[in-house]
Amino acid sequence: MRADPEITDPEIRETLAAYGVDAAPELCAHLRSYIELLLHWNKAVSLTTIADPVEIVRRHFGESFFAVAAVPISEGRLADVGSGAGFPGAAIAMVAPRVSVRLIEANAKKAAFLETVRRELKLSNLEVAKARAEDAAQSFAASDFITARALGNYDRLLPLLGSRAKGSARVVMWLGQDDAHALARTEGWDWGPTIKIPGSQKRVLLIGTKQPACST
Repeated sequence: MRADPEITDPEIRETLAAYGVDAAPELCAHLRSYIELLLHWNKAVSLTTIADPVEIVRRHFGESFFAVAAVPISEGRLADVGSGAGFPGAAIAMVAPRVSVRLIEANAKKAAFLETVRRELKLSNLEVAKARAEDAAQSFAASDFITARALGNYDRLLPLLGSRAKGSARVVMWLGQDDAHALARTEGWDWGPTIKIPGSQKRVLLIGTKQPACST
C-alpha cells in the first residue's frame, strides 16, 4: 500500500468516475496538493487513518463529491459541521465554485490545517471558522445546506439545527445505513430515502429538511 501523494491523473479520473466526477487536470493537481498537505499534517495531527492516496481519493474526495450531484449542491451557502480534515466541505468547495462554504471546526490544529488548505489551493469560496457547532448559529441561519460526515452526537446536533437553521435549509448527512435508519425517525424532520454511496456496502447519504412549525 502506497503512502505518498504521487497518484496519477488516470488513477484519479478512474477512481472518481464511480462517483460521477469527470476530473479535469486542474482538479487532479488540486487533489495531489491536498493529499500532500493531508499526509504531511497527519504526522502531527490526527486527520485520517488512510495513507493510500487512491483510498483517500475514493473514501474522502469521492464520497464528498458524490453529494454535489446527488443532493444536488450547485450554488448558495453551505455550512460544514465538524469539518476535521475538510471532508465534505472543502472538497465540495473544490468542485462547486458557486457555493460559498464555511467550515466549522472547534479543534485549533485541525482548523489551522483547513486554513492552510484554503490558502495553498486558493479556494476563494472557502472560509474556516474555529468554532463549536453550538456557537455557529449565524452560519446555520444563513446556510442553504448544512453538512456533517461521520460526526456522531446527532442527538445533540439535530435539536441545535432544528432551532437555528432556516426552514429551507437541506441537511446532508454521511452515515452508516443503521444510523441513517435510526436518524430518519427523528421527530420534527422530513427525511428522503437513503442514497447509497458508490463502492460502499453500508454508507449512505441522508438528506432532510425541518418540518414547518405548526401554527396555533
